[in-house]
Amino acid sequence: MKTSPGMLGTGKLFSVLFLIPHLGIWNIDGEKSCDAQLYVKRHSVNISAGTSYQLECPVEYCTSRPNVTWCKLRGNSCLDLEYSHRKHIRWESRKNMSVLILYFDQVLASDNGSYRCSAIVPSGLIESHSITIYVTEHTRNDSKHLLKNTTGALEPPSKEQTEDRRWILYSLLPLGGLPLLITCFCLFCCLRKHQGKQKKPSDTEEKEINL
Repeated sequence: MKTSPGMLGTGKLFSVLFLIPHLGIWNIDGEKSCDAQLYVKRHSVNISAGTSYQLECPVEYCTSRPNVTWCKLRGNSCLDLEYSHRKHIRWESRKNMSVLILYFDQVLASDNGSYRCSAIVPSGLIESHSITIYVTEHTRNDSKHLLKNTTGALEPPSKEQTEDRRWILYSLLPLGGLPLLITCFCLFCCLRKHQGKQKKPSDTEEKEINL
């Protein structure tokens, strides 16, 4: 039994479709076509002054590791960090990814603020979520309070922090009108009750007149 050309073409097509997921998509240069990913969750931490701490920026990429940096948010800008023996970065290899670690050998009040990492990829610049550091110190009664930086004040809130506060404010606005609504409802009920009491004597008077 001879196989028709149409059946052969259909068989080849199914073979190609089956192999595509296993072969992957490759670009002209022979490299896998995909961008790097930064896996940083937005959160905040309290750190005691004088202790060591590290911020981690996990990076997943396909072929060559992208150029990744840490920066500190100030208003709408993210400023490059000045590294020293007290504050430096290093790469660490882990399962299926690399981690750029920002290491603080000794945390100071000036380290208060929000940090994020960014990577330069062929498609442009990708940025991670921010991590906010609050530097605290122990007092004599073993309690903690927030330290101010060397300028005598905390750094201005970042854009992300401002948006979060604005969202909280908008969500609380409807609650502000709730007491007014309850007060109006109570007044309405009291008026209805008072009007009902006024109608009862008038009904009694009408009955007496009829008699």
